[in-house]
Amino acid sequence: MDGLTLTKTVRLLNAEFAGSKLNRIGVTDDSLYLSLYAEGVKCIRIRCGDTPAVFPSPKCDGSQSDRLEALNGATLKSIDCRKYDRLVRFTFLKRRPSGKIIQYWLMAELIGRMSNVAVVDGEGTVLYLLNKSNADADRAFGIGEKYTAPKANKRLNTDNHENCGNFSELAGFYPLNVKHAEKLKSSGFTFAETCAYIDSYLFDDDKFYITANGKVIPFKSPEAEESMSLAEYAGVLNGDAEIRKSGAAKRRLLKFYEKQRKKYTSLRAELEKELRDAEGWKDIYEKGVLLRDNLAEIDGRSGEMELSFYTEKGVEKRKFFMPEGENPSAYTAKLFKKAAKMERSVFRIEERIKEIDQFLEGIEEQIYFIEKSAGEEELLALEDEMRRGDKVKSKQEMKQKQFMCFQLPCGKAYAGRNSVTNHRLVFQFAKPDDYWFHAQKIPSAHLILRCETPPSEEDIQTAAAITAAFSKHRHEARVTVDYTRKKHVKKPKGTPPGFVIYHKFGSVTVQPAVEAEIDKVKAD
Repeated sequence: MDGLTLTKTVRLLNAEFAGSKLNRIGVTDDSLYLSLYAEGVKCIRIRCGDTPAVFPSPKCDGSQSDRLEALNGATLKSIDCRKYDRLVRFTFLKRRPSGKIIQYWLMAELIGRMSNVAVVDGEGTVLYLLNKSNADADRAFGIGEKYTAPKANKRLNTDNHENCGNFSELAGFYPLNVKHAEKLKSSGFTFAETCAYIDSYLFDDDKFYITANGKVIPFKSPEAEESMSLAEYAGVLNGDAEIRKSGAAKRRLLKFYEKQRKKYTSLRAELEKELRDAEGWKDIYEKGVLLRDNLAEIDGRSGEMELSFYTEKGVEKRKFFMPEGENPSAYTAKLFKKAAKMERSVFRIEERIKEIDQFLEGIEEQIYFIEKSAGEEELLALEDEMRRGDKVKSKQEMKQKQFMCFQLPCGKAYAGRNSVTNHRLVFQFAKPDDYWFHAQKIPSAHLILRCETPPSEEDIQTAAAITAAFSKHRHEARVTVDYTRKKHVKKPKGTPPGFVIYHKFGSVTVQPAVEAEIDKVKAD
């Protein structure tokens, strides 16, 4: 538990538990449990070890230590913490039979693997330690010693940042909190405003917020808006519940593909500029011709001059600037070389733009399937496929039942149901000589036609009509569908599942199949 989350948790625990009577303290290998009574029995768990935290618990586990029995029946006066830090103090008051009130402190040092719990009497002497860990090697820390709090490792915090501009230098900030604080700042806040915003959530708000990756932070950020109560969070910390991540995968994926769309749209604009520049090769070539045909007239001259350019219609006078110190013959060769290089690049850039267009079409397809996805399970499967990257299962592991199947006269057709199955169908199930179908320039299912006999024109039309029926334009009167052999369909390395490029293909325009027509050819 980071210092910010702990600060918020302690405030909420104090509001709920202050004034309660202590029934007993239970001890386990890594935790100390406080069983408290106030209008019913409630418990707090202080967990040390690898994942230290303090939170409400549904039960008081563990055995009672003889050293702690003296606290039974004490009143929990307050729970507080060293602001923004991982040191929590429980203050207990107990009245002796004589009427004298004795004070005890339970100090929870929740500092990583060096976390520990100490019980301290009114004189400041340590009566009990949960384990042998010491978070501050410069202090004496043992039973019978005077208790000294571990040194704080950071001086600045959200309340006192002294013009600091780096959240990682503030007390209580783990990398996760730093990341989301930076996102708040980048959304238009100043550093000071971000600090004030976070403080408002620590001290005036009762919710904890779930990030897109299923982590919990104590303040709302652009990527952590779903919330849970302390009781729900305690269930997660206690291992009795999972973080609700309804829609989280969808948001993560849409954000990823929107970034991809922005990236490739920007790249396309750059390529278009390069293409416009490259298409100017003719002007460079004509300058070379002009210079070549007038070498004798130039004869050592430099600067601007007027030269004769010979065309089929006659002679034109064109202005030309000859750089000083350039050899006219060598400069002519430079111009011809540059023009040739620019001309060659035109085709390369045009092909790259076509490829980028296919990437953008693929992105729109991913967004289409994500938005119409049946549920979180499919989207989590897509994320899993993306994490695996180009490491795919063998074709033998692909089961046909995950695809829609149709019986055509020439053989069977298989269609993907979403981005994941589209990817598996094309790159893990299909054979090189299978036919591949996809609606032209619009999101659609990928369809593989595996033939036992050569397909007729009617088979091609039927497969295309089925593909169109599972496209974004399924309600249109006519849809153009591209088809080719699967061996001509490629997945660029490093691209997400469902991305394909293809160049050699045919096209057919069809009316999307209606439900009755699809049912007629459906196969098991």
